[in-house]
Amino acid sequence: MLTGFLAVVVVVALVTVALPVIMKNILIQNMAQCLQRDDLEAFDRILDGRIARMVFQEFDRENLRLNACLRTGDSQKIKEQYQAMLNLRLRNVKQEKQLVMNAFSYFINNGEGEEARQLFPRLKQAVSPEEYERCRIMYRVIIKKQSKDIETLEEQLIEASQMDQSVLHYLLSLQYGYLGNTQKEQEHLELARQSDARADRSIQESKKG
Repeated sequence: MLTGFLAVVVVVALVTVALPVIMKNILIQNMAQCLQRDDLEAFDRILDGRIARMVFQEFDRENLRLNACLRTGDSQKIKEQYQAMLNLRLRNVKQEKQLVMNAFSYFINNGEGEEARQLFPRLKQAVSPEEYERCRIMYRVIIKKQSKDIETLEEQLIEASQMDQSVLHYLLSLQYGYLGNTQKEQEHLELARQSDARADRSIQESKKG
């Protein structure tokens, strides 16, 4: 009797745990093949299908759709997808932080100043005070084209990580460019490239380890 009960438990475990994982992997492979063929209609049919709705959370499904939009480079579709995701009822703070930070970065880098500005209330709730202030600086420098944060960013460079150094040097390069100081502009631009290269090497080495 006990052996039979254990067999039932094993079968239930396989169905409830292993099967969804297997189905997710199959769906992801099928969707990847659709993207390789640039068949976005087939991609959406899979993602909107009954099985995908069963094994993926809504946020994960829409995030997959966002990645497909980003692959196409269609700025209007990307913007619409970000707006649709920002209207979702998210399940946890991690999803909220990931979404608002990614959306803010996209809007900033694509010159969508108003869309980026509207995210500040949500950013203030989702990220640390330091991250929030960095977003404010990025907005002032990239969108407003102001140059009043040079001293602050140069101070932050002292203890910044390699990845952060790249961003800081880039923001400093822009500000010096606004001031007409081409020497400093090019100097920080080159340092940003070097920081990017070092960060990439560090990531590759960590993957090998």
